[in-house]
Amino acid sequence: MALGGTRGNILGQLLREGSWMAVTGLLVGTVLAVGLILVLQRSEMLYQVDTLDPLVFAVAPLLLASATAAASYIPAHRSTRLDPTVVLRPD
Repeated sequence: MALGGTRGNILGQLLREGSWMAVTGLLVGTVLAVGLILVLQRSEMLYQVDTLDPLVFAVAPLLLASATAAASYIPAHRSTRLDPTVVLRPD
């Protein structure tokens, strides 16, 4: 904001950065989870368990994404309320 950015610009930038990390983590985690499930199916360690349950693979990323959105929004919103002259002033 000290260089001309608006509150909306700063909030949007911080939310984009947080969501980019969340989406990357969710994609990598889903791929690894599917790979691990396929390994466990071949080794017959899972008995009478539906391993590729679509409900689990839909709800778990949604819960993680909503937690990440809240974890990104709260600090981003707080940073928009800071006064740039106070933050940039040397102690």
